[in-house]
Amino acid sequence: METFKDILLENLKDKTPILCASIDILESGKGIYTINLKKNYTLDDLNKFLNKLHIQPDENTYCDIHCTSVVWLSDGSWLEYSEHIIGWDHYKTPDIPKELL
Repeated sequence: METFKDILLENLKDKTPILCASIDILESGKGIYTINLKKNYTLDDLNKFLNKLHIQPDENTYCDIHCTSVVWLSDGSWLEYSEHIIGWDHYKTPDIPKELL
């Protein structure tokens, strides 16, 4: 079974590097806790962040369904956890129309 780490890495394929991230996990018996990756992180910080996401989802553990889990990417786009598809949506900053430049 895939872990949260596997699911996130799959969704990051073909995207720019992570700028920063805040992932909320709701786990039975532990409540909600947040796993953060701050801007200007080191490779060690990134590995620690990803290792904390090495959790297998089951009926007792899942990403917070209130869509508060966000991964900001270096190109200005972001991934947001979405309860309606039980997964990650990728949003891109729209181009500014020429008439607004």
